[in-house]
Formats: sequence, structure tokens, C-alpha cells
Amino acid sequence: MNFEINHRGIGRDISLTMQGTGIAVGTDEDKPGKISANNTLTLAADGDQFIGTIGHIEKDLVTTLDPEGVFELPYTGAAPTVGVVKIVCNGAGGVKVDATNGMPVLVTKVDTVGAIVTFLKS
Repeated sequence: MNFEINHRGIGRDISLTMQGTGIAVGTDEDKPGKISANNTLTLAADGDQFIGTIGHIEKDLVTTLDPEGVFELPYTGAAPTVGVVKIVCNGAGGVKVDATNGMPVLVTKVDTVGAIVTFLKS
């Protein structure tokens, strides 16, 4: 038997629904988002704290943000290591390591060939 280790979807029971600004349907799902104003969600910029990923987008107006769970995102810069690592958003739909300004997450897998990191944020 072949089994695939998979954590996707764990802990994604909480989501926030907000007004979206500058977010495109079919393009920005699963990218890091941030709360930019009262009940307003936008894409995270380079160096922003990782808050969560953008989920469902409807008509560019109503969006959801998944603030906790297991995330699988592209990374740039130095490869994260398995264990507790501090990350920030990279402004390109992924994350990067930032030991000074980052927030700690638990990295469970690093794909250095595909530059993908899997981590838990609670």
C-alpha cells in the first residue's frame, strides 16, 4: 500500500469573512492576507506578519481568511528548517524566514526542490 502524509485542512475550522480590497477571484486564493482596515482584508506585503491565507473570494468583495491550521506555501530566501521557525510574508504569495521580526510557526516539512514549506500556525 502507498500512503501519502498529508496535513492539509487540519485546524481550518475558523475563518473570518471580511470586505476584500485588491484581491482577485481565481488568482489570490491561498495567498497570505492581512487585515488592512476595519473588517477589510488585502494581500500581505513583504515583511508583514503571517496572519493566515485567503480562502474563498466572491465577486472581489467578500473574502474569508483562514487564521490558523496547517499551511503549505512557497518560500523564498533561505530554506526553513523543520521545527519552530520565525516567518513573515514575502509579498509574492508566500513566506520567508525572519528570525528577528517573524512569528513562530511549527514547520513539519520543507521541500527544497519545489521551495514549499508546510507549517502549523495556531
